[in-house]
Amino acid sequence: MGNINQQIYDAIDHAVDDAHAQVISMSLGIVNNNNIMINSDGTTKWEQQGDLAAINGVIFIQAAGNMGVDHDQDNGDIIS
Repeated sequence: MGNINQQIYDAIDHAVDDAHAQVISMSLGIVNNNNIMINSDGTTKWEQQGDLAAINGVIFIQAAGNMGVDHDQDNGDIIS
């Protein structure tokens, strides 16, 4: 499967350079110590590639709440 950061970078690069995308929609979740983080610190290769694309006019849409909250349970556990 390879390095996931490289795969995301390559996908953004392909969308911008090869497909001339004007809008990119991504659903990304970063797992850190078994906790899902919505955002990272902007230092990964793919985040920098995304920033460069956005600076050049590409609109990014990121999904929110993919894991959701189970409102049927009192403990509010995150479910997939």
